[in-house]
Amino acid sequence: MRVLHVIPSVSALRGGPSAAIVELVRAQRALGIDASIATTNDDGEGLLQVDTKAWSVLEDVPCRYFDRWSPSIRPLREFAYSNAFRRWIGKHIEDYDLVHVHAIFSACSSLAMTIARKHNVPYIVRTIGLLDRWSLSQSVLRKSLFLKALEHKNLKGAATIHATSELEAEQILAFDPSLNVEIVPLGITDVLRPSDPTQTIDTNIDHVLTKSRSQAQIELKQQLSIDPSCPMLLFLARLHPKKGLERIVSALADTASLNTAHLLIAGSGEPQYERSLHHLCEQLGIAERVHFLGFLKEGQKRQALLGSDLYVLPSASENFGISVLEALNAGLPSLVSTGVALHDLVAKESLGGVIDLDAPSTNLGDSITLLLSSPDDLQAMGMKARRYTQEHYSWTSIATELKTIYARLIGLNKPS
Repeated sequence: MRVLHVIPSVSALRGGPSAAIVELVRAQRALGIDASIATTNDDGEGLLQVDTKAWSVLEDVPCRYFDRWSPSIRPLREFAYSNAFRRWIGKHIEDYDLVHVHAIFSACSSLAMTIARKHNVPYIVRTIGLLDRWSLSQSVLRKSLFLKALEHKNLKGAATIHATSELEAEQILAFDPSLNVEIVPLGITDVLRPSDPTQTIDTNIDHVLTKSRSQAQIELKQQLSIDPSCPMLLFLARLHPKKGLERIVSALADTASLNTAHLLIAGSGEPQYERSLHHLCEQLGIAERVHFLGFLKEGQKRQALLGSDLYVLPSASENFGISVLEALNAGLPSLVSTGVALHDLVAKESLGGVIDLDAPSTNLGDSITLLLSSPDDLQAMGMKARRYTQEHYSWTSIATELKTIYARLIGLNKPS
């Protein structure tokens, strides 16, 4: 079974979808699927320094990069058009049994779907939350024209639409009830997995988690010169207005019970937006309690997840929320908004808290205070979260589920 995954970018700057595809392809190859990635050399404002003329290896999975068109006009640059990819996919699409497309409203994704339809190659589309109400309300004219001209036809031509949560499936069907949608969540890479594969793994999960979190917290507070008694909140995601960072900053400033709490902001975004966040912290007089850590590499991210007391994501819209899953896997209770697809899991399994941003009575500061007020309950939530993610969100189980779907769709496409 040969499967090509198409995604506009695998740059770490693009957040969860880019990181997830590498883990997914690695797990699929371990199951015997000949899976690979086709993408551009996009790296936000710049370009990745990679070979765009031949196949490469990206974290031990095959990856074919293509030159992204880079005009000075940002919306055109973000479209991630690649003439080299257009020529290549047209020539090689029939080499594959199925194409798994990640993202819409992007040149690479749209070209892959259009050409797959033309050559009668089955394809699956993961819309990565771009059909929810919030996303469709952004750049309305461009998206409506794109849907009318091409993308709606591409969606209807898909063998199935890959949703990662029930919330995302509902949003897709609200857009077009005639679409075929299947729900397969994303997986998680164990935050406590030893970097050395020969290292012995302690099977006492609770002991390992408690020890790892205690050590990480001590180190993190020493590095950031934070008093040992001060609680630490973590935001770890792409810095974007929809994520609700301003809400956390304002809660930190306005809530008396949080006057010793520190906020760690891990991630990167548009420079202008980052500057506005720095300015807001200074304006509210809490700059010394807000730590901008920038984009974190794996070891640094692991330390931030294990060392913090509470993960907070009051986002307007998250079709899945891979960062929430990473936090829960690290035993870090999470406070999320109802706009985050995983909020049902957090509420049902008591793995933190959930807030409704549209409810008049919602007070983010009070919600944070309530969770921080009981360290024992927080620890119990964290232990439960760790066990739950280990059991339900392994990449192997996700890849196995997709393999079954692939086989069925490929079989349906073959002439009888």
